[in-house]
Amino acid sequence: MNVEHFRPNPDGPDGLPIQVQPALYKAFDKGQYGNYDLANRPTDMKINYIVIHNTETSYEEAIRLFSTPTATSANYVVRSVDGAVSEMVRPQNVAWHAGNWYINAHSIGIEHEGYAKDGRTWFTENMYQTSANLVKYLAAKYDIPLDRQHIIGHDNVPGLTPAAQKGMHWDPGTYWDWQHYFDLLGADLKQNTGDGSSRIITITPDPKANLLPQCGEKVTDNGTELPITGSNFVYLYKGPAFSAGLISDKDFSSRQTGTFEADDWSDKATYGQQFCKLGEEGDWTEIDYGGQSAWFYNPGGANSTDSKGQLVKSVGSKDVPIYGCAYPDNQILEKNQVSGVTPTTIYQIKPGRKYVYGGTVRGDYFNSHFDSAGDGNVIQGTEEYYQIQFNHRIAFIKAADAELNSRTSIS
Repeated sequence: MNVEHFRPNPDGPDGLPIQVQPALYKAFDKGQYGNYDLANRPTDMKINYIVIHNTETSYEEAIRLFSTPTATSANYVVRSVDGAVSEMVRPQNVAWHAGNWYINAHSIGIEHEGYAKDGRTWFTENMYQTSANLVKYLAAKYDIPLDRQHIIGHDNVPGLTPAAQKGMHWDPGTYWDWQHYFDLLGADLKQNTGDGSSRIITITPDPKANLLPQCGEKVTDNGTELPITGSNFVYLYKGPAFSAGLISDKDFSSRQTGTFEADDWSDKATYGQQFCKLGEEGDWTEIDYGGQSAWFYNPGGANSTDSKGQLVKSVGSKDVPIYGCAYPDNQILEKNQVSGVTPTTIYQIKPGRKYVYGGTVRGDYFNSHFDSAGDGNVIQGTEEYYQIQFNHRIAFIKAADAELNSRTSIS
């Protein structure tokens, strides 16, 4: 048995206020177990992501939940008032936190005490400082890029199926200060690194002036207005006018127009996310957002920054599938006696669509079971996938269905 999860010394930077509070690891009835999986990361699987969550409970309640049979956990939990940290699942092991098995297998989950709609109160400077110190340490140790395709919110995690996509979470939500957080990480996402020729832009709004109530913009929770100041996104419209109506997404609701609700991730581009610029008209900028044209108010480039990078273009003569994971193909899964798992299309896009490249991965599947943590539990595929910033969430496109403007190595 791998005993890493019982080791008393926490995995974190020197000087961090961190303690070990082990999450439940126990076999239940009928072959079930919880609340995480043993693994040997990064030897068996690379850690590609750090996922930022908020608890929607108190710090103490989050620890209690992860310590009882709830089939959920996180690697770390951060307290609001003083930034104290509890390590609950060692980074080598796989916590059950993201609602996407592929992302779980390749990520570290960090829960932050607080409630998303009241984030301006709960997300304290002590919390930001401690969390950023922890993320810097983990990113350096596990070679995770400090960008918004790898340091992501739970709201950026895709569903594995269209049905799952509808129920994916939206935390840490409207008031998580990504600009300040990345400043603490030492990565200035607002630094101008491009001349516009790449057509890649980074969303970089001023959280004090990104939304315009005089033009009807607001943030609501079940219709009740929340503060605008401190929000971390720009709204996306169907055309270059506030009267054009907000875009919508089939995987959020059946509405043809988006809403001002805080949990409506379908019509928001958040600080640090990158997109392919399609055009401009007056004070408005057009981007490709999940296969559709989306416009955001951007007078004088106030809400975006020209950036360098690479674009992935869908190719071929037919619609191209987009996935919420990078799993091996069905033949390989079936050969390894994995049932009930298949790479499922969550979107289809037209050829010629362009998205910002986030890395190349070879498909794999973590075939876990209780009390086992060996390389043989990871089923390796042969197909390559490109990670992209698709809409509000990251996604994956098969390399065979796409064209990258320059070739990179597999991670």
